[in-house]
Amino acid sequence: AAAAAAVDGSEQSLMARTATSYVQVLARQQVVDAHDRRIAALEAELSRARQRFEVGRAPQVEVLRAEASLASAHAERVHFAEALDQAERDLARLTGAGEDETRSGRLVPMRLADSLLSPRTELLDAARSASPAVARARLQAAAAEADVSVAKGALWPQIKLGATYYQRGSADTRSWGEWSTGAVVSFPLFTGGANSSEVARSRAGQREMEEQLRLAELQLAQELDRAHSAVQEAAAREASLTSAAARFAEVARIEKLALDAGSGTQTDYLTAEADLLAARASLAEATMNEIAARLELARVTGELSLPWLQRVMETRP
Repeated sequence: AAAAAAVDGSEQSLMARTATSYVQVLARQQVVDAHDRRIAALEAELSRARQRFEVGRAPQVEVLRAEASLASAHAERVHFAEALDQAERDLARLTGAGEDETRSGRLVPMRLADSLLSPRTELLDAARSASPAVARARLQAAAAEADVSVAKGALWPQIKLGATYYQRGSADTRSWGEWSTGAVVSFPLFTGGANSSEVARSRAGQREMEEQLRLAELQLAQELDRAHSAVQEAAAREASLTSAAARFAEVARIEKLALDAGSGTQTDYLTAEADLLAARASLAEATMNEIAARLELARVTGELSLPWLQRVMETRP
């Protein structure tokens, strides 16, 4: 039973790693998409700056500044594209699927459908009864207690009962039969301390397993606190970054209009585009972190399963 609990814990860990890797691929694809949008905006700005420079309405520094920003954006995109490729390969290794099957374009975007978080005390009670790690430690402690009873049995008297049936007679006489029964009682008077040492060893093993159980419960509470806090932090961060990304998008739009109208500066517009990219990248990371934190919390509480995933996750439009 303890081995079965260990297998269950391994399956949940694998499920959490795979689901987290899946979400990581989606998040890194969003970051690459944000870089593509920024590159498109910078290319448009470079074209505008060149046209103004050619007709003598803008200094060459605007062209150089736009070219530098575009080159930097391309370099950053290469880095994030490589990170996306690595995440896709990790997902392929975890699932055993081909690398072409785990490309971001073939994955269905997902999001949390259930954002409600139970109180910590309820989660801790559920985790103590369902956690595979605690269940394994509890079963090992029970086995160690039984081992003590086995070792103490060597100190008890042993009673052996026996019976024999004899058939007597010869060729000249009539045969007859008789039963012989008896009982033998043995008691270990002196074993050189072997039996008492075995009992002491078993009791020490029992104390060790009891402390292992207590340690497993303490580690469970610590992991649950960490995962519970991570979910709350990631959810708050995602909400803030969603609002920030929307505001940075509006700022970039206004700076672009002002630049086209001749009342804005190129530096302000490029800064706004950089801020927008950073906000979008951070938002994608925060969304992934929230889902990963929920997966870790479900693993700690022992409720992570395919039905749980189907209930908590949904397709993102």
